[in-house]
Order: sequence, then C-alpha cells, then structure tokens
Amino acid sequence: MKYQNPVTYFIAFIFAGIFLYPAKTNAQKMKQVPSPINQTKYAQKSPSITPDGKYIAFLSDRGGQWDIYLSQKENGQTWQEPKKISSVNQLFSGDISFEGISLNYNGDKIYFGAHPKGNPEAGDIYYTKRKNGKWGSPEKMSVQINTSHYEGMPSISTDNNKLFFVRKNNSPQDKDIYENRQCKKMYFAERNAEGEWDKVKALPSPVNLQCDATPRFMSDEKTLIMASVRPPKKNDEGEIIKQTEGGYDLYYSKRIAQRIWSAPEILDINTPGNDMYPTMDAYGETLYFSSTNQSGNSKIYKADISEKSITTNVKILKGKILDKDRNKPFKANINTIKKSTSEILSRFKSRPNGTFFIVLPPEENYVIDFFKENYSHTFLDYNVKNLENTQTEEKTIGLYHKAQLLLNVFDAEIYEPLAGNITVTKKSTQEQIDINPQRQGQGRFLLHIPIGSKYSISVNKEHYKSHKISSDFTGVVQFKNFEKDIELQPKKEKMTIDVADAETDSAMAVDIVITNLDRNEKIVKKATKNKDGKYVVSLREGDEYEVNVNSPKGYAFYNTKVDMSKEKEEEKMDVNLKPLKAETKLQLENITFETNSAELNASSYEELDRVIELLANNANIRIEISAHTDDVGRKAYNVKLSQRRAQSVVDYLLENDVVKEQLEAHGYGESQPLVPNNSEENRARNRRVELEILEVLDDGTVKQRAESQPTNDQD
Repeated sequence: MKYQNPVTYFIAFIFAGIFLYPAKTNAQKMKQVPSPINQTKYAQKSPSITPDGKYIAFLSDRGGQWDIYLSQKENGQTWQEPKKISSVNQLFSGDISFEGISLNYNGDKIYFGAHPKGNPEAGDIYYTKRKNGKWGSPEKMSVQINTSHYEGMPSISTDNNKLFFVRKNNSPQDKDIYENRQCKKMYFAERNAEGEWDKVKALPSPVNLQCDATPRFMSDEKTLIMASVRPPKKNDEGEIIKQTEGGYDLYYSKRIAQRIWSAPEILDINTPGNDMYPTMDAYGETLYFSSTNQSGNSKIYKADISEKSITTNVKILKGKILDKDRNKPFKANINTIKKSTSEILSRFKSRPNGTFFIVLPPEENYVIDFFKENYSHTFLDYNVKNLENTQTEEKTIGLYHKAQLLLNVFDAEIYEPLAGNITVTKKSTQEQIDINPQRQGQGRFLLHIPIGSKYSISVNKEHYKSHKISSDFTGVVQFKNFEKDIELQPKKEKMTIDVADAETDSAMAVDIVITNLDRNEKIVKKATKNKDGKYVVSLREGDEYEVNVNSPKGYAFYNTKVDMSKEKEEEKMDVNLKPLKAETKLQLENITFETNSAELNASSYEELDRVIELLANNANIRIEISAHTDDVGRKAYNVKLSQRRAQSVVDYLLENDVVKEQLEAHGYGESQPLVPNNSEENRARNRRVELEILEVLDDGTVKQRAESQPTNDQD
C-alpha cells in the first residue's frame, strides 16, 4: 500500500470521532426484499435505487443468464414486475457477464460493469441511455475511465458529476486475510467544465485499504458506503473487539474535505455472506444491498437504518415542470448553482412527464435554474445550512414558450395614443411571424413573442415615419411580461408663407399662429422668418390646419385652412393683407347656424372673437355684418332669415363690449350669390357671413363722433 502522510491519518481519525459513533443493532430490521424483486429459485444481486426511491435496477439470472432488470414502484408502495433491459442483454448475451449496476438520478441512464465470461480480469465500464421510453445500445466509457486493465462496479453520484468505481489491486499485503480473493481498489472521477470525465484518482487511505469494492456515494455528497474485507479491530492488548461477519462487509465513511475521509465504520447489518452493492434513496432511512452466501446464491436485502442516521440531512426539492402556455407537463433542464460564485454545480433533466427530484446537499446556498430551449427560466433560492432534519418541498414550475410584449404606441410630439400596423420579423431568417396583436386600449397592443430568437418589430402608420425596435429573447428570459414605448414621429412638410400689403405688394412683419384642427389638443406654432424675409413652418402630413395672421393696426385680419392630406404643386402660401378702408370686404370663416335658425353654433365663436379684436384695435372703423343664403326656399323667407342671422352676429359682438356705433346688420337673402346655386358645394359657399367696412375716420373713434353729434331733442 502506498505510504500515506501521518498527518492525514491523524486528521481523519480525529474527525471520525466527531462524526461517527457505534452502530445500534439493526439486524432484526433487516429482511429480504419480497417478490417480484427477489424470486426464491433465482439469484438477484447488485441493486441500485434512484434518489427518489421510484426505480430499482438489479441483476438476476431468472432468464437463464445474468441480465439487467428494472422495476418501478406503483403508487409509491409496491414494486412492479421487473422488466429486462433487452437492448443491453441481447447485445452481450452469451458472451459477457455483468458486474455491478448504477442508476443515475432520474433512472434514464444505467452504468454497469461487464467482462467476458471466464475472464473477470478484463472488465470495462459501460452505460446505456433511455430515450422516448426505449433503452439504447451500450456505450463504453472514455479512456479516462477504462484502461487496459480491469475496471468495474461503477456508481454515479446524484449530482451526475462523480463516478466511483474499482480497479484490481494486485498487491494486497495481508495474505491471511485476502488469500484467494480478487481484491479491488476504489477510484473516483469528476467531470470537467466541458462535461468530460477527468481527474481520475484513487480514494485515499483510510477509505482504501487492501480489499475494497462497490463504492456508493450517497445523495448527501458526504457519505460513502462500500464493501470491504478488513482486519478485525483490536484493543491495545491485542484482543479482538469487533469481528466482521465473514467475507465482504459493509462500511461507511464521511468525506470531511476534498481529499480527507473519516475512518470507515462497519455497519451492523452485515450477514455471514458477502455483503455488497449498498444503495439508498435520498431520504436515508432504508438501505438496500445484496448478499451472496457460500453456495453462491444471492438475494437483495433491505434494512431500516432510520435510527442510525448514517447520511447527513439534505434538502429535497420535487415536483413537476409545466409548459405554462399549454398547461402541459414536459421535459426540461435544471441547473443547481452555487450562489456565492455562480458556479454551476450540477445539470439535470426532468423526466418526460415533467417530474423532477433534486437533492441539495447541506452547507451551501443554492440557486436552482429551471429552463428549456426556447422557453423562459425560473429561479429559486435555497439556503441549505444547519438543517435539523431532511426537508422535502414540492413545487410546480411553469415555463413560458412565449413572452407577452405590451407596446404603447403614441405620437412623439403630443403623446396622443395611436393605432398602427405592427409586424414582427425573426432576424435569423427574415421570416415575418404571425403575432396577431391584441388591442388592450387606446394605443396599447399585446404581442405574444416566441422565446429563443431575436426579432425586429416595426410599427407603421400613415403620415408617420416608420419606427423599428429590436427585441432579444435569446438569453435568460425570466419574466413573461415586458413593456415598451413606441414614439412615432409625424412626417412633415415645410410651408413657406409670404405676407404682403394687398395694394403695394410690400413685405410685412406679422405674427402667424397655426392651429392643427385634427388633434385632440391644439398645436400652436409661431412661424419663423427665413433669410429671404418669408415665413417658414413645418406642418404634419395628413392634417388640416388653420392659419391666422395677426395683422398690424390698419389691416384686416387673415385666416384660412390648409389641408396637408392633399397634394400640392408647391408648399407655399401668399397672404395679401387688405388695408382697412371703405368698401373692403372680408368673408368670415366658420360662421354657422342651426338649420333654419339664427342661433349661432359654438364653432362660430373663434372667428367672431377675431372680429372683436379687430374692432378693438381699430376703433375708428364702422362695419356692416351681412348674411347671405342659398336659393333654397322662398326669397322673402331667406331675406328675413339672413337678417336675423346678421343681427345674431351683431348681438354677439355687442355682448362682448363692441360699441354699437361701429356695427350695422343687413340680410341679403339669396340676392348676392358668390357662385351659381347649381350644386350642394356651391350652395354651401353662398351660405355665408361677410364683414364690409363702411367708413374709416381719419381721427378719433366712431363712438366719440357719435357722442359729439346733437340728439333730436337738441334740434
């Protein structure tokens, strides 16, 4: 045996005194596993149980040769009739003998040793995987595990990252104890960052001694149970204080640190035969093993060890993973992560029916990541420190296939919600996907976006610039709901406004106010003068505007409408301001009445307020308000109707502090049409209200002159 550092022995035995204590008698609690696992007239050996206790695999000669069998617990109570793993058994039938099997964490992979019949010194380790309910052909493990010498009795750890196995020990030193035995030495390998097996090392002393076999690492990641042939324990006087039962017996040891193990202690459940292949679920209460008597007959036993507490307390997380969008269970990935370093400690997969069973060893803080390709992630945090007992928690984990993206589409200038045409394109294929946006309210649209790709999302609306955003759903998508704002910039055209005196054509300095008539809010802009002395303003495509020129004193006001939805030869407006003098006429815009009525509509007030401002700024003018009708109806009626409408306008002006001396009302009926009354459009133009300047005083105001004139009483 290779020389071991005395310090290592000293530390190991000190820790052994801390962690281990004499075993209680459990022999009366040990019994053979009943049918259908054990069958009286056949041999059964090498059991292996999954951490959740639902599957057991073992070897049996009930078919005329040693084959691998698998059984499942029905309703968590009784074992079902074992089924032969045909793909393995048929391939090796007649030529190969199996030796030792080990189920992985969820029972979809079996590791086993195999050697040619009659040549047990030429063993190798294989594995087979179950996919879609069928077991595949055996595959030999890598050269890091299998050498040109004997390897066998594999045992995979619960975290799937450690493999324990044995190689032949050619030099057992104590001939009296190990004579006529094929002694083995225990090894273990770990996966590297790429998932390949690496770092194959022999287990250190005092775990490895001279003749050891069937190492099994328990779910707590601390307890190793193995079969061993060891010298009897003696006291200082050389007297035997503990004698093994004969042959291989079961021992257990605790891993204290990476390369330090406690001195193995014998389990008191050993039989007079060779006791090997210990296995136990994560709850740590029942130990299964196989025992072979002197005649070579093997049976599988189970023993209640709940009072002994061989393993350390763990956290068990179990449950089911669902496709949340379809509410169906499915197979997904599970990573356990060391919280302090973000290192991935282990990688699992749930079963095809979505069920999972994870064991979290003690003394660590974990993050559990549930995920699947093209699905969301769910993270759970667990502090597994200072557990007083083994804890079990059940969870239902929902993963989403589609994320919900809420788009808020609005006008970038006035923040008014908008409806637009939304398209989603998968960047990798430039394929447009059907997302059927669901309207959630004004300007709000819900999109169901498949997770796992990068997308380009375009929003288009007439008279607005197209807006495009990128959304990346290829990384870790943890949440289902996302929200983004889409600001659509309106398309605009520049309008040039040239303001001049209508008679002299000379340029004029004025204030221009432009109001958007299509928006819920008014957009008021002042035009700016360019270097040519003309006014320039940017107007939104598709909207209708009202342009008002605030004229200087002595000039009539000017207002007009501009429809930006219509094509124009030139985006230019010539404004000719009329000087205020007698016989100047202004057509008032948007003065409307109720049908066959002189009652003003509220929409008329804005234009009439301009008239009020004009008269206030030019108190030296006297005007006539004239009303006109179309030719529908009797002429006399139209004259009276127009007179009442003209008077209604004058009354509004008087109510707003215009002096009565400045005003006259006259109704002309249908006598002064602007255009022939031969269409509805022309009739609408003829129904109008006009302002005509009757007189302009050179000095003073109309009111002052009226007050200075003598009354009839004075005459």
